[in-house]
Amino acid sequence: DKYFNESVGEGGIKIGLAQLDDALGELERGDVTVVAARPAVGKSALTTQIIENMAKRGLKVAYFNLEMSDKQVYERFVSRLAEIGLTRIRRAKAFLGDEEEKFYRANEEMSDYQVWIASGTVSPREIKAECRHQDFDVIVVDYLQLLMPDSRYSGRNEEVASISRGLKSVARDLNTHVIALSQITRASESRGTKEPTMAELRESGAIEQDADIVILLYRPAMLHIPTDRESGYPTEGLGIIIVAKQRNGETGNAYFGHNPEMTKITDYVPPLEFLLKHAK
Repeated sequence: DKYFNESVGEGGIKIGLAQLDDALGELERGDVTVVAARPAVGKSALTTQIIENMAKRGLKVAYFNLEMSDKQVYERFVSRLAEIGLTRIRRAKAFLGDEEEKFYRANEEMSDYQVWIASGTVSPREIKAECRHQDFDVIVVDYLQLLMPDSRYSGRNEEVASISRGLKSVARDLNTHVIALSQITRASESRGTKEPTMAELRESGAIEQDADIVILLYRPAMLHIPTDRESGYPTEGLGIIIVAKQRNGETGNAYFGHNPEMTKITDYVPPLEFLLKHAK
């Protein structure tokens, strides 16, 4: 466990991606946002992006990463900030060009972040105990299905339902916002549109019920779909965030750009040829 810094949070809680923030507004304390997708679509990259955006604004974030080691999480942050490919961060023996300067600049920037990282399996009750006196603005869990239930249950659905309720209790009792990543099943890939829906949230309908916001990530190019049917955007480098549930707002789509090597999520800018083709 470690802190990146000791700064004071200020301002409202926002994701930090323009289109998504326009759709969601400020995230409310006491609420839970679920970010769901198939593997390799960009859940962890989006999570890293969200944490970085919030930390830059002085918010205090707890990051429970149950899938990666602290070292792997650190490498993802450095790769993004230094704009050095993740493979080079992990395997390179020496710096090239201006990499050393960018690497140390990234580490200096991270030292100003107030981000606390924990790895290893925990339960919602243990998260609440560890965070009770920390006054976090946001608690991020990657990912929900890897949490342990607070009690023993006879089936997996009951366990996941208990975990989902537990995270809602964490948000409410600690007056914080919880962002929980979740896996989804492959069922959407067999449909004509191939877009995920909340029905594919893995192992329990309680996740959909308990969450205040559900967003689903979707990269149509991975499924060999050349053009997004709603926006008309070419799908190369395009990611779609489907706001499938928003208790106090509207549903709809937002778009992001994705650079897998940098684990980098950005606001989506349509390619010039698309803009010229559709210019009035």
